[in-house]
Amino acid sequence: MKYFGLLENMEDWRLLLADPVKHWKDEYSAKELAKAWASCDRFPRKVERILSQSGLELTPLFGFPEYKINLPGGSRPSQTDLYVLAQDREGGLFPIMVEGKAKETFGPLVSEWRKERSESGLERLDFLAKELELPFRDIDNLRYQLLHRTVSVLLEGRRIGAGRGMMLVHAFADNEDSFDDYSRFLAHFGIEAEKDSVQGPVVLGNFHLQFAWIQAPPTKLDPSKSIILQLLSMR
Repeated sequence: MKYFGLLENMEDWRLLLADPVKHWKDEYSAKELAKAWASCDRFPRKVERILSQSGLELTPLFGFPEYKINLPGGSRPSQTDLYVLAQDREGGLFPIMVEGKAKETFGPLVSEWRKERSESGLERLDFLAKELELPFRDIDNLRYQLLHRTVSVLLEGRRIGAGRGMMLVHAFADNEDSFDDYSRFLAHFGIEAEKDSVQGPVVLGNFHLQFAWIQAPPTKLDPSKSIILQLLSMR
Protein backbone atom coordinates (compact mmCIF):
# COMPACT_ATOMS: atom_id res chain seq x y z
CA MET A 1 0.00 0.00 0.00
CA LYS A 2 1.31 3.45 -0.87
CA TYR A 3 1.35 6.03 1.90
CA PHE A 4 0.68 9.64 1.10
CA GLY A 5 3.50 12.07 1.83
CA LEU A 6 7.20 11.68 2.64
CA LEU A 7 6.95 8.64 4.90
CA GLU A 8 10.40 7.15 4.47
CA ASN A 9 10.57 5.87 8.06
CA MET A 10 8.62 5.78 11.31
CA GLU A 11 10.13 9.10 12.39
CA ASP A 12 8.21 10.76 9.56
CA TRP A 13 5.03 9.06 10.78
CA ARG A 14 5.72 10.25 14.35
CA LEU A 15 6.03 13.88 13.27
CA LEU A 16 2.47 13.81 11.92
CA LEU A 17 1.04 13.29 15.42
CA ALA A 18 -0.73 16.09 17.24
CA ASP A 19 1.87 15.65 20.01
CA PRO A 20 4.91 13.76 18.60
CA VAL A 21 6.44 13.33 22.07
CA LYS A 22 3.47 12.52 24.30
CA HIS A 23 1.74 10.20 21.81
CA TRP A 24 4.79 8.17 20.70
CA LYS A 25 5.40 5.38 23.23
CA ASP A 26 5.77 1.61 23.01
CA GLU A 27 2.54 -0.26 23.81
CA TYR A 28 0.47 2.85 23.15
CA SER A 29 -1.75 3.10 20.12
CA ALA A 30 0.02 5.64 17.87
CA LYS A 31 3.35 3.80 17.80
CA GLU A 32 1.84 0.31 17.76
CA LEU A 33 -0.41 1.29 14.85
CA ALA A 34 2.56 2.62 12.89
CA LYS A 35 4.56 -0.57 13.54
CA ALA A 36 1.63 -2.71 12.41
CA TRP A 37 0.76 -0.79 9.25
CA ALA A 38 3.81 1.14 8.01
CA SER A 39 5.61 -1.75 6.30
CA CYS A 40 2.52 -3.51 4.88
CA ASP A 41 2.08 -4.06 1.19
CA ARG A 42 -1.62 -4.60 1.90
CA PHE A 43 -3.30 -4.86 5.31
CA PRO A 44 -1.73 -6.24 8.51
CA ARG A 45 -2.09 -10.03 8.45
CA LYS A 46 -4.91 -10.36 10.97
CA VAL A 47 -6.83 -7.40 9.55
CA GLU A 48 -6.59 -9.00 6.11
CA ARG A 49 -7.89 -12.31 7.48
CA ILE A 50 -10.88 -10.80 9.30
CA LEU A 51 -11.87 -8.71 6.28
CA SER A 52 -11.61 -11.77 4.01
CA GLN A 53 -13.64 -13.95 6.39
CA SER A 54 -16.41 -11.33 6.30
CA GLY A 55 -16.62 -11.60 2.52
CA LEU A 56 -14.98 -8.24 1.86
CA GLU A 57 -12.52 -8.43 -1.03
CA LEU A 58 -10.69 -5.14 -0.61
CA THR A 59 -7.52 -3.82 -2.17
CA PRO A 60 -5.84 -1.00 -0.22
CA LEU A 61 -4.84 1.82 -2.54
CA PHE A 62 -3.51 4.61 -0.35
CA GLY A 63 -2.91 5.21 3.35
CA PHE A 64 -3.13 8.64 4.98
CA PRO A 65 -1.78 8.68 8.57
CA GLU A 66 -3.23 11.30 10.94
CA TYR A 67 -5.87 12.28 8.41
CA LYS A 68 -7.87 15.40 9.25
CA ILE A 69 -11.52 15.95 8.39
CA ASN A 70 -13.17 19.28 9.08
CA LEU A 71 -16.45 19.29 11.00
CA PRO A 72 -18.90 22.15 11.55
CA GLY A 73 -18.47 23.97 14.86
CA GLY A 74 -15.53 23.60 17.21
CA SER A 75 -11.98 24.76 16.56
CA ARG A 76 -10.17 21.62 15.38
CA PRO A 77 -10.79 18.92 12.77
CA SER A 78 -11.28 15.26 13.59
CA GLN A 79 -7.83 13.65 13.24
CA THR A 80 -8.08 9.95 12.43
CA ASP A 81 -5.08 7.73 13.21
CA LEU A 82 -5.09 6.24 9.71
CA TYR A 83 -7.36 6.61 6.71
CA VAL A 84 -7.10 3.73 4.24
CA LEU A 85 -8.67 4.26 0.84
CA ALA A 86 -9.50 0.82 -0.50
CA GLN A 87 -11.26 -0.56 -3.56
CA ASP A 88 -13.80 -3.38 -3.54
CA ARG A 89 -14.04 -6.20 -6.09
CA GLU A 90 -16.54 -4.25 -8.18
CA GLY A 91 -14.12 -1.32 -8.45
CA GLY A 92 -15.97 0.91 -5.99
CA LEU A 93 -14.10 3.02 -3.46
CA PHE A 94 -14.27 1.93 0.17
CA PRO A 95 -12.99 4.34 2.86
CA ILE A 96 -11.75 2.85 6.15
CA MET A 97 -11.04 5.03 9.18
CA VAL A 98 -8.68 3.13 11.46
CA GLU A 99 -8.62 4.06 15.14
CA GLY A 100 -5.72 2.57 17.08
CA LYS A 101 -6.43 1.70 20.70
CA ALA A 102 -4.17 0.35 23.43
CA LYS A 103 -4.01 1.59 27.00
CA GLU A 104 -5.89 4.80 26.23
CA THR A 105 -9.62 5.42 26.44
CA PHE A 106 -11.86 6.85 23.74
CA GLY A 107 -11.70 10.17 25.56
CA PRO A 108 -14.51 11.92 27.46
CA LEU A 109 -18.14 10.90 27.55
CA VAL A 110 -20.48 13.15 25.61
CA SER A 111 -21.92 14.35 28.95
CA GLU A 112 -18.44 15.44 30.10
CA TRP A 113 -17.48 16.92 26.74
CA ARG A 114 -20.72 18.90 26.55
CA LYS A 115 -20.10 20.75 29.84
CA GLU A 116 -16.88 22.34 28.62
CA ARG A 117 -18.00 23.43 25.18
CA SER A 118 -19.12 26.73 23.74
CA GLU A 119 -22.13 27.18 21.51
CA SER A 120 -20.04 26.29 18.44
CA GLY A 121 -18.95 23.06 20.11
CA LEU A 122 -22.56 22.14 20.79
CA GLU A 123 -23.29 22.89 17.14
CA ARG A 124 -20.73 20.22 16.25
CA LEU A 125 -22.34 17.71 18.61
CA ASP A 126 -25.73 18.37 17.05
CA PHE A 127 -24.22 17.84 13.59
CA LEU A 128 -22.67 14.51 14.61
CA ALA A 129 -25.91 13.24 16.14
CA LYS A 130 -27.87 14.12 13.00
CA GLU A 131 -25.31 12.47 10.70
CA LEU A 132 -25.56 9.28 12.76
CA GLU A 133 -29.35 9.58 12.87
CA LEU A 134 -29.28 9.77 16.67
CA PRO A 135 -30.57 13.34 17.27
CA PHE A 136 -33.33 12.31 19.65
CA ARG A 137 -31.45 9.54 21.46
CA ASP A 138 -29.77 9.86 24.83
CA ILE A 139 -26.11 9.79 23.80
CA ASP A 140 -24.58 11.30 26.97
CA ASN A 141 -23.12 7.91 27.98
CA LEU A 142 -21.26 7.49 24.66
CA ARG A 143 -17.64 8.43 24.08
CA TYR A 144 -17.43 11.58 21.98
CA GLN A 145 -14.45 10.28 19.99
CA LEU A 146 -16.48 7.39 18.62
CA LEU A 147 -19.05 9.81 17.24
CA HIS A 148 -16.70 12.03 15.27
CA ARG A 149 -14.47 9.19 14.06
CA THR A 150 -17.52 7.40 12.66
CA VAL A 151 -18.93 10.52 11.04
CA SER A 152 -15.54 10.97 9.35
CA VAL A 153 -16.25 7.79 7.38
CA LEU A 154 -19.58 9.18 6.22
CA LEU A 155 -18.14 12.54 5.19
CA GLU A 156 -15.18 11.06 3.35
CA GLY A 157 -17.41 8.51 1.65
CA ARG A 158 -19.70 11.28 0.48
CA ARG A 159 -16.74 13.34 -0.74
CA ILE A 160 -15.29 10.56 -2.91
CA GLY A 161 -18.62 9.16 -4.08
CA ALA A 162 -18.40 5.87 -2.17
CA GLY A 163 -21.53 3.97 -1.20
CA ARG A 164 -20.05 2.13 1.76
CA GLY A 165 -17.14 2.19 4.20
CA MET A 166 -15.95 1.18 7.66
CA MET A 167 -14.89 2.44 11.07
CA LEU A 168 -12.24 -0.02 12.26
CA VAL A 169 -10.74 -0.16 15.75
CA HIS A 170 -7.34 -1.86 15.77
CA ALA A 171 -6.73 -2.73 19.42
CA PHE A 172 -3.25 -3.52 20.77
CA ALA A 173 -4.17 -4.27 24.39
CA ASP A 174 -6.92 -6.14 26.21
CA ASN A 175 -8.71 -2.97 27.25
CA GLU A 176 -12.17 -4.20 28.24
CA ASP A 177 -13.31 -0.73 29.31
CA SER A 178 -12.76 0.57 25.77
CA PHE A 179 -14.48 -2.44 24.26
CA ASP A 180 -17.44 -1.80 26.59
CA ASP A 181 -17.57 1.78 25.26
CA TYR A 182 -17.45 0.48 21.69
CA SER A 183 -20.21 -2.04 22.50
CA ARG A 184 -22.43 0.64 24.00
CA PHE A 185 -21.94 2.77 20.87
CA LEU A 186 -22.86 -0.07 18.49
CA ALA A 187 -25.90 -0.90 20.60
CA HIS A 188 -27.39 2.43 19.51
CA PHE A 189 -27.48 0.97 15.98
CA GLY A 190 -28.97 -2.33 17.12
CA ILE A 191 -25.65 -4.21 16.89
CA GLU A 192 -24.24 -6.51 19.57
CA ALA A 193 -20.51 -5.88 19.33
CA GLU A 194 -18.04 -8.70 18.75
CA LYS A 195 -14.26 -8.76 18.59
CA ASP A 196 -12.47 -9.86 15.42
CA SER A 197 -15.58 -9.45 13.33
CA VAL A 198 -16.93 -7.08 10.68
CA GLN A 199 -20.46 -6.01 11.63
CA GLY A 200 -23.27 -4.15 9.95
CA PRO A 201 -23.97 -2.54 7.67
CA VAL A 202 -25.98 0.26 9.19
CA VAL A 203 -27.65 2.27 6.44
CA LEU A 204 -27.36 6.02 7.05
CA GLY A 205 -28.94 7.94 4.21
CA ASN A 206 -27.70 5.97 1.22
CA PHE A 207 -24.38 5.01 2.83
CA HIS A 208 -23.72 1.49 4.13
CA LEU A 209 -21.54 1.75 7.23
CA GLN A 210 -19.72 -1.22 8.75
CA PHE A 211 -17.79 -1.60 11.99
CA ALA A 212 -14.90 -3.81 13.10
CA TRP A 213 -12.93 -4.32 16.30
CA ILE A 214 -9.76 -6.27 15.53
CA GLN A 215 -7.68 -7.39 18.48
CA ALA A 216 -3.94 -7.72 18.03
CA PRO A 217 -0.97 -7.93 20.39
CA PRO A 218 1.71 -5.21 20.22
CA THR A 219 3.56 -5.73 16.94
CA LYS A 220 7.16 -6.96 17.15
CA LEU A 221 8.74 -6.97 13.71
CA ASP A 222 12.17 -8.20 12.69
CA PRO A 223 14.02 -5.03 11.61
CA SER A 224 15.78 -7.05 8.90
CA LYS A 225 12.41 -7.51 7.18
CA SER A 226 11.47 -3.84 7.10
CA ILE A 227 13.32 -1.02 5.40
CA ILE A 228 11.34 1.40 7.54
CA LEU A 229 12.59 -0.13 10.79
CA GLN A 230 16.13 -0.42 9.42
CA LEU A 231 16.16 3.31 8.82
CA LEU A 232 14.71 3.93 12.26
CA SER A 233 17.40 1.85 13.95
CA MET A 234 20.12 4.00 12.33
CA ARG A 235 18.87 7.18 14.05
